[in-house]
Amino acid sequence: MPTPEITVRIQDFRAIKDADLKLNGLTVLSGLNGSGKSTIAKTLYYAIKTALNYETILDKLLFDEIEAVMERYCFFLRNLMTSMIRGGALDHAEKIDPTYLLKENDSAELFAAVDRIFAAAAFLENKISKVADEKKRKFFLSLLSRADSLLVFSGSKNPPSNSTHGEITESFSRDLSEATDKNEKQKEKRTLNSFIKLCATVARIEIPSSFSYTENGIEIFDKQEKTVRPIQEIEMAYYIDTPWIIDFLGKPTPDIHTHWRETLMTIYEPDDFVKHSLVAENIAKTIRGYALRKKEDPRLFFERDDKKNFLLRDVATGIKGFSIIQRLAEKHAFDEKTLLILDEPESHLHPQWIVEYARILVLMQKELGVKMLIASHSPDMIDALQTFSESAGIADRTNFYLAEESASDSFLYTYEPLGNSIAKIFKVFNVAATRIANYEKDLGKNAD
Repeated sequence: MPTPEITVRIQDFRAIKDADLKLNGLTVLSGLNGSGKSTIAKTLYYAIKTALNYETILDKLLFDEIEAVMERYCFFLRNLMTSMIRGGALDHAEKIDPTYLLKENDSAELFAAVDRIFAAAAFLENKISKVADEKKRKFFLSLLSRADSLLVFSGSKNPPSNSTHGEITESFSRDLSEATDKNEKQKEKRTLNSFIKLCATVARIEIPSSFSYTENGIEIFDKQEKTVRPIQEIEMAYYIDTPWIIDFLGKPTPDIHTHWRETLMTIYEPDDFVKHSLVAENIAKTIRGYALRKKEDPRLFFERDDKKNFLLRDVATGIKGFSIIQRLAEKHAFDEKTLLILDEPESHLHPQWIVEYARILVLMQKELGVKMLIASHSPDMIDALQTFSESAGIADRTNFYLAEESASDSFLYTYEPLGNSIAKIFKVFNVAATRIANYEKDLGKNAD
């Protein structure tokens, strides 16, 4: 199968003057701090994830908002029931359970749930109308009215103040129908404007107007047609920028970074494999053990080769970094449709383990076809990736890029394509050695 031609380009955005990158195998970015490497990584990740999950995200936004409204409404109805039972207006045997619960974000199930709750509210209204005590009746009606006042979500209209309970629920149902119809049309159109808004509101990231992503010559984010085409060559993306995500035990919470949550949800899945994967076995040879999730225990453990077990959050940071890749491999997360983005993966690693990490990445590309974007400051990582890619026969799918200062503005950087050559990158690395020698002389003069 021929290697798909994928390109990514960002221009005139933050520190990036121009970055025109190939994403066909191993794509390695090198450059000074503040040259835009993380900006490229985050922009690419969130653009792809939003495009891949476009319909799901739209559904979730709508259904989550409706769920918030209906749960509050049900809470008030339950309070009303309690008051009616205490006031003798409702018998315990007549108690109903207005609960909003959907198994999945499905329009038919949504309307059925809302109809069921409104039927319960109508039942209570009917009971209230039969209360002889006027004072109690007015009190119960005020509680029902307070619940009805909650039946508003974005896009719905506030009913007139003198509306009856039936008119309010009918109006809400109509607005609900219009909102779901609009949502379906939005999913069909996949407009570029809607996509950019989703990135801003859900991922909380700005997608620059210059952003371009092409697959085999076809622009996915088409500015002329103002639409976002379905992505074909990538089905899953992971963005790992720190091994410390392991410290989030159990099911990830909504308040952690979105790209962490995606990885955590995968690595915390219960173990169900019989045989370890090739990648996991190779990692185990370096870290001398496996990251495991035991039955009936939501935590991750590190089982060393001597069969001693430790909470994964308590082991060395370098082991955590390897364990993330090991767990993803065990969960079959890697194949030719996977994009793995690694931001400075050498952080916290001993030079020997940096070399081992690079070996694993090359193995994943060669054997599984994983596409990778790697930002690195490490001479050992850069050297190892270049050497191993050549020996593994994937040099034609390995591309190094160096962020170079713009001649007109030293705060802007252009990414120079180097192919599989790293000579220019090491020329920049060697500046550090020169500075050490210069500072040594300066400090010696000051000491004298």
